[in-house]
Amino acid sequence: MVCSIIFPLTQMHRCIPSEQGDDNLLLLPCVLSSTYIACLFGLIVLSPFVARFQLIRSDLRSAKGLPDEFFTIEKVKDIFRRYLAVKARQEVNSVLLLKMNQYNKEDVLSYLKESHLNIAYV
Repeated sequence: MVCSIIFPLTQMHRCIPSEQGDDNLLLLPCVLSSTYIACLFGLIVLSPFVARFQLIRSDLRSAKGLPDEFFTIEKVKDIFRRYLAVKARQEVNSVLLLKMNQYNKEDVLSYLKESHLNIAYV
């Protein structure tokens, strides 16, 4: 299998005419090798987009089979509120880590958890 991947790439030098006037270039292998290289390039370029799409699709697929009560407006708002709280917590963590050392950061976070202030921290 490795040879079938590498062989067309190693034979591309035969598609370039030499200075000696070698006219026995084979058209079909050159076209097939060039097409293969173009497909590999397209695969490399599109792979991040495909991976991102598959991750989103797997998230949506996991929501199947849930009861209808899950899809009410109140539940969706609650999920969105929790999402915003997680994003705010991540932002607080990153800001605290930039401004102070690990031990002080842990003290501030424990204070936020215990004080139950109206801060988006769940």
